[in-house]
Amino acid sequence: SMNEVWTKLISENNLYGVAYEGGYWPYFNDITSVLDFLVKVIEDAGFEPYRQVSLSLDIAANNFKFNKEYRMSNKKNILFSSNDLYDYLLKLIKSYPIISIEDPFAEEDIEYFKKLKENSPSYLQIVGDDLVVTNTKLIENAYKKNAINSILIKPNQIGTISETSNALKLSNELNLMSI
Repeated sequence: SMNEVWTKLISENNLYGVAYEGGYWPYFNDITSVLDFLVKVIEDAGFEPYRQVSLSLDIAANNFKFNKEYRMSNKKNILFSSNDLYDYLLKLIKSYPIISIEDPFAEEDIEYFKKLKENSPSYLQIVGDDLVVTNTKLIENAYKKNAINSILIKPNQIGTISETSNALKLSNELNLMSI
């Protein structure tokens, strides 16, 4: 039950803090532990993964790429190449009810966005946020490179309402899902 899940988190001292939105920020050793936990919560709540509740990940890969490698752990200094990260993400997508991945790679790895998009299930949203920053030139470039099928539109990224409107119009013209 959910009470058992929370009791286990508390007893293992995994309730690490409170996120700025007000929700608990639990600590997990790795991403698969997080995803296993979320799938269990979905099922314990009486829902069916994929059919009723699915997962979306914001990888924000720009934040952990250093010197051409992705630092996967602050504690153990585990480094992944772009190809390693691609393989790992594809494995997660095939193993868990993930329907959306935002910024799976740093922007200089746009060819890996494309590779992931082309080798993932057709329902998966490959979302560009840091990759396109609501900028029409960057949106067009990502579209031409077949790197994304969805974009995040944020007025604060581009600075004006007219530029935001232009980005939204372009995403509609290109049949990109706008979030």
